[in-house]
Amino acid sequence: MIKVQANSSVTEDASAPRQTSWFLYLIECLDGSIYTGIAIDVAARYAEHASGKGARYTRAHPPARLLASIEYPDHSNAAKAEYRIKQLKASAKRKFLAGLIPRTPESIASAAAEESPEW
Repeated sequence: MIKVQANSSVTEDASAPRQTSWFLYLIECLDGSIYTGIAIDVAARYAEHASGKGARYTRAHPPARLLASIEYPDHSNAAKAEYRIKQLKASAKRKFLAGLIPRTPESIASAAAEESPEW
């Protein structure tokens, strides 16, 4: 699973009460589809999805694994990011996820081998 902290231009004031961080998360379902949601506690929310008590979508498409979790400073920013990701097709979501994964020489070679046509 990938964990990423979203960039924030807000500076934290030590005297101000700390806002609760929200997380955008992506789940790969058993059928290969990708579910996107937001939560404060991703582990607890994933457990709800896995137990069949989560969203209607994940009751019909059980989760296989958590793909990524991205931290946002507040609910509003997380909800906006969720909306943008939900507008993407599955292939675009996978490209988004690939951009989060640190590139190693092995992963680059593997990706190149998968993209080259077999003659």
